[in-house]
Amino acid sequence: MLLFINRTATGNYILLWCLVGVGGYLIRVLCFGISTILAHISAYTILEGIRLKIANRLMKAPLGEVMGRRIGYLKNIIMDKVEDLEPPLAHVIPELTSNLLLPLAIFVWMLAIDWRMGLSILIAPALAMIPMFFLMKNYNSQYYSTWRQITMSTTLLSSI
Repeated sequence: MLLFINRTATGNYILLWCLVGVGGYLIRVLCFGISTILAHISAYTILEGIRLKIANRLMKAPLGEVMGRRIGYLKNIIMDKVEDLEPPLAHVIPELTSNLLLPLAIFVWMLAIDWRMGLSILIAPALAMIPMFFLMKNYNSQYYSTWRQITMSTTLLSSI
């Protein structure tokens, strides 16, 4: 912007800053890809551990108790219920962390420049919470039913 304000902008300078912008974007995409790969490796390692523990518990269970269950029930617990843990582990936790870190850094930066600018930044999140409140009003009741199914399945499995 200073080049345009001072009227010294040339095609070479514009091209240079376009390349800097493209380079920054490519670095962002590369870092996002690496973090996504690492998050998925971690998540699937955790899921593997959970499945191995469930299988180990099944091996110690009385045969009559295991045979009394339908195979679909056991498959549902071992595969489907455990797989439901993948989105929070691989997506929500890493993406939430990165999406909170940048606004927090900007807030601290603005506080360092001027405390009034830092406080003014808090207005946008406060206004954004109003529609989110209405969207998330039923979240607890909907999430509780899913969580209850998982815990009931795990409790039944642990009784085996």
